[in-house]
Amino acid sequence: LNNSFVNTIVTAMQGLQWKLLLQRIGVDAMIYLLTQTSMFVSLPNGCLCQMTGPLLLHTVP
Repeated sequence: LNNSFVNTIVTAMQGLQWKLLLQRIGVDAMIYLLTQTSMFVSLPNGCLCQMTGPLLLHTVP
């Protein structure tokens, strides 16, 4: 599979941290995290970037 469009989330998930996480927890756990949870990464400016899960914008408090 070759991604021909720039997508910062996809690019970030191809990084070393995500590969290391996959290596440590295995495929089944990684698939669960990617499809059943919301995951966030910290940005240099102190904000968080949502990597997976339903958009917080669409959740009811």
